[in-house]
Amino acid sequence: MKKLFNADILDLFTTENGLVYACKDIVGQEQNEVVAFFEYDIAADKFKKIPVNTYIERKYGEDNYTVARALGDFVTCRILPWTSALCLASYANGKIKVFDLNGNIEDTCDVSYNGSPACSPVLRDEGLWMAVPDENALINFSVEHRRVEMRVGGKTENAFLSPCDVYEHDNLLYISNANSFSIKTFNPETFSVNSFCTFKEPVYKYFRMKKNEYVLLKSGVYEI
Repeated sequence: MKKLFNADILDLFTTENGLVYACKDIVGQEQNEVVAFFEYDIAADKFKKIPVNTYIERKYGEDNYTVARALGDFVTCRILPWTSALCLASYANGKIKVFDLNGNIEDTCDVSYNGSPACSPVLRDEGLWMAVPDENALINFSVEHRRVEMRVGGKTENAFLSPCDVYEHDNLLYISNANSFSIKTFNPETFSVNSFCTFKEPVYKYFRMKKNEYVLLKSGVYEI
């Protein structure tokens, strides 16, 4: 594996030319903690620090500063389109905010299973597949009906162990499991769970850029 960088990651997402991430940084003689933003160009294999406005444009699109202001915390959420006019912002504490492209918050809800927050949604067939780390489960949640439609795994099963991120590719869901140091695949059509790969440390995120595969491990971001 090739290590790209190590940082205290708050947010990481891919772009057409590489990836953008937000991380905690320490600056000044007083060692103040701030949020810093960086961009990685995969073709040039170069990193550069970017201003917050550029980060917002990369994540929300041009002229979408009103969306960032409306959300408040525009860094730690996962953004995904829901309808042609509405998007979802999902947070690790289970909070989902529904907003339009003008920055108006149309609705909010809290997603949990057995009282534990769900996170990292992937949209399929109008339902959200989400990880529930504290319950070792993957759930399908209906935003329209505000209820859990299906659960895969659980505390008494060994399908997942502290699942913390869900990524979709070629009709498979890739589930990163922090406590088992592994990535599992889930087929939403057959409901089968299979092992994909295992590491020697916690894995928090799996993603692809072009034909390359990457993971966020405890020790940093790697190309695999």
